[in-house]
Amino acid sequence: MRWNTSPQSGLSLSSAGSAFISAAALPAQVDHLRECLESLPPAQHELLRRYYFEELPVESIARALNRTADAVYKNLQRSREALADCVRRKEKSLA
Repeated sequence: MRWNTSPQSGLSLSSAGSAFISAAALPAQVDHLRECLESLPPAQHELLRRYYFEELPVESIARALNRTADAVYKNLQRSREALADCVRRKEKSLA
């Protein structure tokens, strides 16, 4: 599975492979991420599934969805931001 979210999300991995989150917080964040992913609209969920889990290139996804590659990139960005916001809200609610 690929990891290329922005460092601001707190969910990305650096090029060296070290996480920006502590190891102790990882299980809770993974649960939050899973819950947030399931709460996304079906179109966003499907886009993320194709890109991150099937590891399809953006160009292939764009052809399959009859969209431009730029539109897919923008939708991926918005989906990542929505996931990061959701995870942050869940973490704040537990604090």
